[in-house]
Amino acid sequence: MESEVVPEHDPGRLDILTYRKGKGRLVNKQRFVRRRAKLDGWWVTYDLHDQPVRFLKGKLRLRQITRLCEDGDHQTQIVTSRWDLRDIEVAYRMFDRWRQENFFKYMREEFLLDALVDYRIEPEDPTRTVPNPERRAMDKQIHVARTELAQLERQYGAAAVENTEQHRPTMRGFKIAYSKLGKQLRAARERLGQTHR
Repeated sequence: MESEVVPEHDPGRLDILTYRKGKGRLVNKQRFVRRRAKLDGWWVTYDLHDQPVRFLKGKLRLRQITRLCEDGDHQTQIVTSRWDLRDIEVAYRMFDRWRQENFFKYMREEFLLDALVDYRIEPEDPTRTVPNPERRAMDKQIHVARTELAQLERQYGAAAVENTEQHRPTMRGFKIAYSKLGKQLRAARERLGQTHR
């Protein structure tokens, strides 16, 4: 087998670490090597096979690390551009990525992480009602005006019921006697009418 020069790792470039999708050639079970190491305080053990692979008609040279699962039948292939790491470190980083996935899942759900980079414009829902802040103040004024009007109408009505014909036989006499209350009533009606405009 021809030996290949292992490129040095450049910390300024982006690296690849991903699963190899699709149907690939299976590695003979006898070629796997048992690896054991303590990583991030945990002992991990994998049966691994490490080999160089080429893509894009031989122009792209990467590294494939294949893991033989415990059942002895299933093989998981990892492709990476990291040549400087031990095979067990690459496998550990790939299979331990759930911590990062959980972090980003949490950030998406709790802090709308995806919305931070989303610049799309969504069409407005024409059936959605949006409260007008000025309307709230107007509704309050209308409520005060209606309450005041109802109170004045009750007073005016009570005065009319208590009025005896012997005391004030005509409506004109009643209106003169209660002119102040009548003015207040007309002013309250006018205020209510202005708030509805």
